[in-house]
Amino acid sequence: MAVPAASTIAEPPTETPRRPRPPWLAAPLPAASAEVEAAGLRCARGNAIDCMRAGDAYESGRGIPQDTRQARLNRSAGARLFETACRRREIDACYALSVLHTLGHGVLPNPRSAAGYLTRAREICKTSPAPICEQLPAGGAPGTE
Repeated sequence: MAVPAASTIAEPPTETPRRPRPPWLAAPLPAASAEVEAAGLRCARGNAIDCMRAGDAYESGRGIPQDTRQARLNRSAGARLFETACRRREIDACYALSVLHTLGHGVLPNPRSAAGYLTRAREICKTSPAPICEQLPAGGAPGTE
């Protein structure tokens, strides 16, 4: 029996459900300058996901010259927008903040804050169930696998 090449194996078997990926991590980065600029404009209009996508594009230099300052500014703006949305009890925003604090994107890495935002997301799920609620990690800070 032939063993499949490593590149054909999606992920090792696991008994726990895969943790959800925030939309900006799941979506491909903007690949062209115009796409990065458009994401930056949507960020300026209050779209946290586009702030994070633009920040990641600036950090990687994909589609535009690498610019760590712009990456930091976009991610910080995204973190502030997620914070506002989390205060309004938006589960996805609280979970996104947990991931941000785990990764240190737009905020300083802080496992305690990450766990706190994850707990907030779980608490909101108790009164306002949403599809993401079933996928939230059971304990500690979220992973990004």
